[in-house]
Amino acid sequence: MTRIFSLVFALVLNACAIEGGQNGDTGSEEVAERTAGATSSNVDSDGDGYVDGADCDPGWDGTYPGATEWYDGEDNDCDGLVDENCDESQNPNTECVESAADPETTEAVDVDGDGYSEEGGDCDDSSSAIHPGATETCDAVDSDCDGDTDEGCDSGTDEDTDTDPDTDEDCDDIDNDGDGYSECDGDCNDGWRYTYPGAVEYYDGEDQDCDGTVDEGCSGVSWNGSCE
Repeated sequence: MTRIFSLVFALVLNACAIEGGQNGDTGSEEVAERTAGATSSNVDSDGDGYVDGADCDPGWDGTYPGATEWYDGEDNDCDGLVDENCDESQNPNTECVESAADPETTEAVDVDGDGYSEEGGDCDDSSSAIHPGATETCDAVDSDCDGDTDEGCDSGTDEDTDTDPDTDEDCDDIDNDGDGYSECDGDCNDGWRYTYPGAVEYYDGEDQDCDGTVDEGCSGVSWNGSCE
């Protein structure tokens, strides 16, 4: 009886093995099908919890809707704004934290009625023509409160040495971000004051020192850390 039972059991196992081989389902077909159907609507390339179609930078897991905003010239939280709630006096590559305005101080009051107080960035709250975003005029006044005066105005001198003093077209010779360097001086991002020739390089995917190389010397450095 024992021999008969063993024979029957062996036959059942063999039949199951044959059926599995006929099905040929090793899992590879399922993986291939799922990969073939992958789109930006269901793939999260950087693993930050947001699919590529909803992520404004699907290649970096620190950038996604609702992420912490950093003072780095990038839109980290994917809201269409760059460095909102950041203070220009804070160090680069630090977290942006909105400061609470004190309504009892004059800095928080819009004296000239242009929609901006000193707390809100108005560099001359006695003139409604001067405030962040105002039109810059060639009058030796910083009308738009960006720290630069008369940017975009022709200096009247041939600063790009093209023998034409009226139009400096070869490069922009205005230091737009106030870092001491214009495009003519080699500033590779004249809208960000921490990027210029010889600046400190940070591990953030950007070329701060304008040498044409990104994040050089950053081996072993934490993200947003100094490479020097």
